[in-house]
Amino acid sequence: TKVLGHLSQNELNYLKAPKKEEKLPVFLSKEEINKMLSIVHSNNDIRSEVLILFLYNTGCRPGEVSRVKIKDIDFNNKFVLVKKTKGKKERTAHMFDESFLQYLKFYTINKKDEDCLFLSNWNKPYTVKGITKNLKSIAKQAGIDPNKISAHKFRHTHAVHAIKSGVSIVSVRDQLGHSSIAITDKYTKIVDTIRRKDYEDHVPFSLKSNQKKSKYCLNCGYELPLNANFCPSCGAQQK
Repeated sequence: TKVLGHLSQNELNYLKAPKKEEKLPVFLSKEEINKMLSIVHSNNDIRSEVLILFLYNTGCRPGEVSRVKIKDIDFNNKFVLVKKTKGKKERTAHMFDESFLQYLKFYTINKKDEDCLFLSNWNKPYTVKGITKNLKSIAKQAGIDPNKISAHKFRHTHAVHAIKSGVSIVSVRDQLGHSSIAITDKYTKIVDTIRRKDYEDHVPFSLKSNQKKSKYCLNCGYELPLNANFCPSCGAQQK
């Protein structure tokens, strides 16, 4: 306050706090998901296998998953009715992977309409805490850092993989039940980062046979060593 004491209130009103760096959501690779599926498959843990596939295919929030009942699944039209949560309206989350749908149908064949899709070992509705604990345990067995795993990470993974494959941001927004396109837009930033790194790593448009990276003088265009601070041709300092 003492430092800014010479400023008027109007001048202070123009000052803004520096923006916090936005952290991009953490997501899983297909390889990591397959590793987890391999573990539960080898353990004959059908419930966990369906859980992982359900989270990945629908992008539902953990709390939404814990409330899904058998009657909420429409196999003919390939969607699950997602009940209200966080003040949102009901919505449908679509499922288009045929092999998963068939497996889900097999998993639910002896369940009643009012049964929850996922039950704990104590025959109670699976809680978010229980789901996350189970997923972390599976990840550890698969050699994946458990700290990277939570039920919500699968929601991020669904969004990133969908946008990366070409699904429109509007469709992803509706699938996830976001109230604004701006919320969904953070996933496009992840995809853009992936694309940028892919281009930088492969240098696909280099016309040089050895694909080496080059640096050029900003003043005269002379080709420089990558660590050059000054141009040997014109003497200009390089940034």
